[in-house]
Amino acid sequence: MNNTSNIFNITSLVCPEDHTGLKKDNTGFICAKGHRFESMEGVPILVPIRRSDADSDLQISTRDHYDDHPFDFLDGRDLDRIEDLQPKPFLEFSKSI
Repeated sequence: MNNTSNIFNITSLVCPEDHTGLKKDNTGFICAKGHRFESMEGVPILVPIRRSDADSDLQISTRDHYDDHPFDFLDGRDLDRIEDLQPKPFLEFSKSI
């Protein structure tokens, strides 16, 4: 039987979220703080789960701010000169896509 988990030292694995040690359980690996990581054929998948931008506090507060304070101060003259207001690297990037 091929046991791929023997190719590395399981006792030296740490959680990428909080750097506590990982222990093997029935479904994969778990740290002392409860972060779980699946494994494939005994190899842990240590990709931390990140909150999506839609769920982040910063994203929510930014969206709420601009919902409450839209860009009413902009007018047609601003739209006519919008490229003049953009940084050169941004303009180069936006033209390249």
